[in-house]
Amino acid sequence: MLMSQSAPSTYSSANAMRSYQGPERSVPPYDGPTNCAADAGLMALMLDEIEHSMMLVDDCGQVLHANAAARMNLASGDCPLRVVQNYLQSNHADDQARLVQALHIAVDKKLRRMLQLGPGDMEVSVAVIPLSSRHPIRAALVVLGRRELGGALALEWFSRQHKLTGMEARVLKAICEGERPTEIAQARGVAITTVRSQVISIREKTGARTTRDLVRLVAMLPPLVSSLRMVA
Repeated sequence: MLMSQSAPSTYSSANAMRSYQGPERSVPPYDGPTNCAADAGLMALMLDEIEHSMMLVDDCGQVLHANAAARMNLASGDCPLRVVQNYLQSNHADDQARLVQALHIAVDKKLRRMLQLGPGDMEVSVAVIPLSSRHPIRAALVVLGRRELGGALALEWFSRQHKLTGMEARVLKAICEGERPTEIAQARGVAITTVRSQVISIREKTGARTTRDLVRLVAMLPPLVSSLRMVA
């Protein structure tokens, strides 16, 4: 987690006194569909295998848990959010008030909020999702959107499963990044007819009738995390 010497001023000093005891704070027994208190460690391992950046944040903005993807995202330097003394904050003053408001609305009114945080090309979608009111801790789920369609590992897996060539896999990645066939051809120094032939081959191998269907297949891939990921 990122740390700072200055405590966040957005949240009250009384709330700031609440100590953080680790990735999962001790909670009273919860009679729900699963024994969350007993299986907290196992559930944390499960969340670490999800590529989406997810954080459990209480109504004061304190981060109760962040999965591996979120920890890596926060440490990357280009994330619109940061953690200061275990409190979630925006890196940009203009976004902070909206983040705090979204957390309060999710916790108090049980309403979902979708935010766009960060400047220009660095903008990221952030979903703030309310959790069940049956749990004693008032918290919300914060999920950061991805900047690319399909994760690198999922796309690699998809390419191997359908026996795409190395060039076809690179063309597929470019298509998913929004590049047009002419742009792909120019970037790779090949004829446009070559790229079109590769796209046709990709569609035949994957069973996609159109390029739009192909992109949809990639978008529906499960979020996979590399087993070689950096320990966050």
